[in-house]
Amino acid sequence: MKFEENTLYFGDCLQIMRGWSSECADLVYLDPPFNSDANYNNIFKGSGLFGKSLNPQVKAYEDIWTWSDEAFDRLERVKNAAANPASKVIQGFELFMPRSKMLSYTSYMAERLFECWRVLKPTGSLYLHCDPTANSYLRVIMDAIFGEKNFRNEIVWKRTSSHNSAKRWGPIHDTLLYYSKTEQCAWNRVLQSFTQDHIDKFYPFEDEKGVFTTSDLTGSGKRSGDSGKAWRNYNPAQSGRGRHWALPPDRSFPDWFVFPDGYAQLKPREKLDVLDQQGLIHWPKKEGGQPRFKRYLTEKSGQPLQSLILDIPPTPKNEQLGYPTQKPLALLDRIIRASSNEGDIVLDPFCGCGTSTESALNNKRLAVGIDIYAPALNLINDLRIVPQGRPALPVKGAPTNLTEARFLHTQDPYMFQDWAVSLIPGLAVNPKKSGDGGVDGAGVMASKPVNCDLRGVIAEVTGSPGSQVGKYRALKGVLDDNEAAMGILITLETQTKWREWEQGSKRPSVEVSGRAYPSMQPFSIQEYFEKQGDWKRVIELPLMLDPFTGKPARQNLFSDIAS
Repeated sequence: MKFEENTLYFGDCLQIMRGWSSECADLVYLDPPFNSDANYNNIFKGSGLFGKSLNPQVKAYEDIWTWSDEAFDRLERVKNAAANPASKVIQGFELFMPRSKMLSYTSYMAERLFECWRVLKPTGSLYLHCDPTANSYLRVIMDAIFGEKNFRNEIVWKRTSSHNSAKRWGPIHDTLLYYSKTEQCAWNRVLQSFTQDHIDKFYPFEDEKGVFTTSDLTGSGKRSGDSGKAWRNYNPAQSGRGRHWALPPDRSFPDWFVFPDGYAQLKPREKLDVLDQQGLIHWPKKEGGQPRFKRYLTEKSGQPLQSLILDIPPTPKNEQLGYPTQKPLALLDRIIRASSNEGDIVLDPFCGCGTSTESALNNKRLAVGIDIYAPALNLINDLRIVPQGRPALPVKGAPTNLTEARFLHTQDPYMFQDWAVSLIPGLAVNPKKSGDGGVDGAGVMASKPVNCDLRGVIAEVTGSPGSQVGKYRALKGVLDDNEAAMGILITLETQTKWREWEQGSKRPSVEVSGRAYPSMQPFSIQEYFEKQGDWKRVIELPLMLDPFTGKPARQNLFSDIAS
């Protein structure tokens, strides 16, 4: 797929980036799945609307890395990738942690981090968000790919105030590894806002123009020119300190300060006269004391970025989309403002719910996001882009016709399954791909049916060609086992006998808001494309809850196929 700015891509970031030319992105931020053995069960959390066999929470995604045939194939591929400097690192890892989850994870990341390096411009930078279980391994991989001299910072973000853990210190931080491609990386001076405690402690003075602190007007070493001479009865060279006059940079001046014409050409003591005339010199009460510069607290005041981030709390409630591991906008704003400029391209290969995408657009950058989880791309446009009055970002990589859908099923059945489920608003993908009991997706009706106490909707996906009579009949058992009200069989081809199947299911229709809906029905990908992506013309479905927000679901991402 061609690289295009302000675009979302559906698929594995490894395959997508390999199709791009080199040096096309200015900044890469990635928050990949952690090697944390954590299950993030936020979808439909606590709904209690499903029965005994189906967990009440449809899991959003699992950070579980296992050793498998796929992991072995990936390991061999990375070890034999001569162009990737991390190949030797992975060979070394294999010696002391063979066939481990960490080896599976690090080989997975080594492939993708190399592609991130390749697509970065020479002035570009990369921020890798990682957790403490793997950051030491990822650091070695990054040193190999980017070169240890291009390591800039290990940044620690305090993501929560406390965490109770047995027999260890409470884990309350994440780590970000910051690398540049070359020494000529973009860098902007970004200031962290001062806390009130800092202001109370370090800004002790106040006058009619505001709160201020004072700073030195001298620099070390004696000078023979104008800067080394006395001014207003104070001589820095003869004060026992051996110093000279050194004025603060222009950015330290408050907005109300007026630079007179020719200020830059004035001598140091003449500039001091201007500062004193405009009230920027603080004179000590003691006669002969050293004058100091008044540094007022303004909107521009703040501390230059530090590698320990303590002032950005977890994602606030007004930003939360219910997506697992969501990061706050303030964190991405700080990264993007520091390491890119307006008009630059910000790439996120694991864009998830799109925090980096929204931050890039808010800061007048161009955004490119990739995610293998189709509902995440739906969420970005539906909850982040469109509500701000912006046009939905185009999505590349998703099938746009039946032939492409068939090809996706052939190449990656599980990705096809996730994409197919995401076509119907309100359904969440079940990440458990084997032993799922026929539950590939699930959702919750917004309103309770009149004729039953159940609100659950279950979807099963089949990519096999031809009639799906057997699958359709088996769906009834899946609904009964999971105590769900409605079932959807998603098929590739249109099923001509579905009315007969429905009548033979012996399951009553579902009555919601004065309308009866079939309790079992197929959703044909073929018909979906024939109806120009209008899912409402393919299936009869009551209003569903959005699995991320718990609010009524909006239109799906891939609805406007014609565009």
